[in-house]
Order: sequence, then structure tokens, then C-alpha cells
Amino acid sequence: MSTDKTQETQGTQQQADPAASMSLLKAILENPLDAGYGAYHDEPVHGRAGVLKQTITILIAIALGIGSGIAIRGLRAQSLSEVHSSLLNHAQQQTQQISSLDEEVSKLRAQVKELSHDQNTNAGHQDVATNLANADTEVRGPGLKVTLTDAPGASSSRQSDKGQVRDQDIRMVVNALWSAGAEAVSVNGQRIGPSSFIRTAGSTILVDVTAISSPYNIEAIGNANELSLSLVRGSTGDYLSSAESLTGITLNAQSVKEMTLSARENRSTRWSTTVEGEH
Repeated sequence: MSTDKTQETQGTQQQADPAASMSLLKAILENPLDAGYGAYHDEPVHGRAGVLKQTITILIAIALGIGSGIAIRGLRAQSLSEVHSSLLNHAQQQTQQISSLDEEVSKLRAQVKELSHDQNTNAGHQDVATNLANADTEVRGPGLKVTLTDAPGASSSRQSDKGQVRDQDIRMVVNALWSAGAEAVSVNGQRIGPSSFIRTAGSTILVDVTAISSPYNIEAIGNANELSLSLVRGSTGDYLSSAESLTGITLNAQSVKEMTLSARENRSTRWSTTVEGEH
């Protein structure tokens, strides 16, 4: 009986096809996904449920976009507000500091002037000619007022110099007045002394460190007739006449019976040497 079972087993093994196992392995390797996965994935969404899901998704996306925009705008507004507030506070602090320094400078100038006056009083004499030459004292008397004015519609930029009074024009007038015997000269209220300078800085004309603008009023105390003649004679007259015709600036001169030129601000001397000779 055992012999019969052994024969049946051997017959079954002989009837099994070995290629069947190979085809199953090949199918697993070539298509690892389950057959139902493809059918489910390709199945379109139909009905109200699909439309509702799409609508909800779109609404959520729109809501997220609007919320993000509002949040970003709020952050930007807060940042700009903080920057503006910080700059405003800084500007106010700097303004207060400048005001405080200006007050301190004014007090120091008053002290210097008072000490200088006391020193001159104690000395018992005062060299009037020296003080006049150094523009240290206020001067009153008749004189000449010269006004230089930019041409109408002159450019605001001094790079072109078209239709504008230049620093050399003002210097030419001042030097001519000195040469004609002016006792004291000022430009737009700024007293001219030995160390004064008139120059252009950027788009502005400066007298020492003070900015001035058109019209430029040059006042000189002295003989008005001689001062006015110095502006029309020689090289000075030729220069000013050419400047008026080429650039369009205007020059007016009028005599003044009484004018007052204030003293120049005192400044410390850095270097000084003694000069021996006639005084």
C-alpha cells in the first residue's frame, strides 16, 4: 500500500508545469501594483460629492490666500510705522541737540565779547584803525549799496552758471570797493574781514560759513561817488559789463546817506608772529 502512495506522488510531481511558477514571478516583477489600484485611481469623480469637494478645496485655497495677504500687509505696515517713528524721534533729538549747542555758542560769544571789551577798557586805549581793519567794531556812515541779482528764470543748479551771480562776481565788486577806499564792507549782512572768503560750495555761495542767496546786497561805507566809479572803470568795469551781457545778471548801485554795518564775530587766532617796523 505504501508502494501505491509513492507512485501517486511521483505522478503528480511529473504532471506539474514548472513554467507556471515563472509566469507568476514575472507578473509580480512587471506589475507590482494591485489590479484594483489602477481601477480606483482612474475612476472619475461623479456626482454632487465630487463637485462639493472641489468647491470646498477652492474656497479653502482662496481663504488661505486672502489671509496670507492680510497678514503680510499688517506686518509691512507695522514695520514702516516703527521705522517712521524711529526716524522722527532721532530727528527730534538731533534738533534739540542743535538748539542746545546754538544756545551754548551764543553764550560763549557773549562772554568773549564781554571779556574783549573789558580787556580794551583796562588797557586804557583802543587802536581804532586796527579794529576797523579787522572788522571788530560796528561802523556807521554814508556809503554805497550794490545789488547783484540772478537773471529771471535762472537755473537752480550752479553747475551751468547760466543766469546766476557767481562767487567771482561778488569778489570782484568787493575788491573794487576796497580799492576805492571803503572803510567797511558787508555782503548780505556778513561783515568782510581780513580772513573772510567768498566761494561756492555745491549750489550755494558762502561768505565764510554762512550761505547767501540772490539778491546779493553788498554794502560799503565810504565816499559813494568814488565807490560807484570803481565799478565802471578799468578791468572791473569791463568784467561786470561782460557778466551782465553774457549771463543776464543785473547790477544796481545806489548811494545811502546813513548805513550801519555790524561787527564781525570774534575768532581765535591760531598762529601769530610779531612784525617789527612802522605801525
